[in-house]
Amino acid sequence: MRSGRWTTKRGPASATGAFILAHRYARCRLAGLPIRPTSYVGIVQSLLASCRLQGTDPYVYLVEVPQRIDTHPAFDVHLLTPRLWKQHFAADPLRSDLNRLRQ
Repeated sequence: MRSGRWTTKRGPASATGAFILAHRYARCRLAGLPIRPTSYVGIVQSLLASCRLQGTDPYVYLVEVPQRIDTHPAFDVHLLTPRLWKQHFAADPLRSDLNRLRQ
């Protein structure tokens, strides 16, 4: 760890990187600008890298967070970043319907 930032083979990555990309996405959508498909790839790659840096299973995170967004208060959205999600929700994540059918 150098200067308070995590680094990967491809450069610096931070837990807030996903929210920066999501903010750019929302800002473009509000302005009526087109979103390039590469933006979607960047958002997903940033979320996956953040999960891996925090030691969180990306599959569990990406299944759980969209389910939680519907009932989660908007003023606590920062708790859904991979770092804070691991502290608050990883012990008992929401599961998908497919997971319930398998058991």
